Parts: sequence; structure tokens; C-alpha cells
Amino acid sequence: DANFAWTVHAVGALFMSCVVGVGISYAGFNLRKQVTATTFTLVGVLCKIASVLLNVFIWDKHASTTGITALVVCIMAGTFYQQSKKR
Repeated sequence: DANFAWTVHAVGALFMSCVVGVGISYAGFNLRKQVTATTFTLVGVLCKIASVLLNVFIWDKHASTTGITALVVCIMAGTFYQQSKKR
């Protein structure tokens, strides 16, 4: 937009967004080194529920009832996951 002005607040918000993004990436790489690929994937899927709940409570345009139901079914199925025993 031609009317956008780079204010101190805008630059601060951009900088903080970058810091948070780098932190999330670092945490993801660190977790990936410590757990199996399946566990890492499961953690990612289970974290989706928090973002969906946040979306439902904050904004009025969110996932449909069918989409939320499908997510809950996936989350419930994920609770049955167990690490296989070492041989």
C-alpha cells in the first residue's frame, strides 16, 4: 500500500515477529533432534488444537463444525499413540 508508513511501532512489531519466528524454528529443530519423527509429527498435530481454540474464541470467521469435528477425531486418535518398545 502506498499509504503505509514505517513507524517505530510497525518496525517494532516486525522485529518481534522475526524474533518469535526464529525462536519457534529453534525450538522445532531442538525437539526434532531429541525425539523420533513420529513423535515430532504427533506433537505438531496435537498443537493444532490450541490454535483452533484460539481462533474460535477470538475471531468470528473460523473452521466449520465439520472441520472442528474432524480435528477432534484426529486428536483423539493421537492420544492412543505409544512409542514402540526397543528390541
